[in-house]
Amino acid sequence: MTAAQTRGALVDLAALALAPGAGHDERHDVTLDPFVMGGQEYVVAPAQLRLGVGRSSGGFNLRIRADLVLQGACWRCLEPARLDVSLDVREYSGDDATDPDLACEYVDGEVLDLGAWARDAMAEAGPPAILCRDGCAGLCAVCGANLNQGPCRCAQGEPRPFDSRWAGLEDVARRLADEG
Repeated sequence: MTAAQTRGALVDLAALALAPGAGHDERHDVTLDPFVMGGQEYVVAPAQLRLGVGRSSGGFNLRIRADLVLQGACWRCLEPARLDVSLDVREYSGDDATDPDLACEYVDGEVLDLGAWARDAMAEAGPPAILCRDGCAGLCAVCGANLNQGPCRCAQGEPRPFDSRWAGLEDVARRLADEG
């Protein structure tokens, strides 16, 4: 494995000087930009990406593999969550710019934006919900207590403190009940 000319997470595919049928493998240490999902920011720990490049007569066959760590807030309880995600994704970038089906959005000319591709692949490979652990109980919808730490006051039948912001709705509910 050798290193291609790299500027940040950009890889100059032309510098590899691959003839059709030739292939090349290399490793890149990359720090991916954070991304936002569900209003929360998620960070991917710096990782080593394994890039495979194969040259065909009409373009480049590209493959990245990596074991990544995603960190951010749990979707149920908002506690820190850490997930391990394995990537193994492929793209094809054709030389024929007139065929949009052969265009790879991560290749501009013969420069591959490895960081953008890995970040997007990470977002797609992640689970449908980011949880701190399997079976996370989440937060109580009434009082906001973390149910992973045990039952909340609501579940124990304790009265919840009065919130004056709901007084108007409680008055309407009481009038409706009296009319009915």
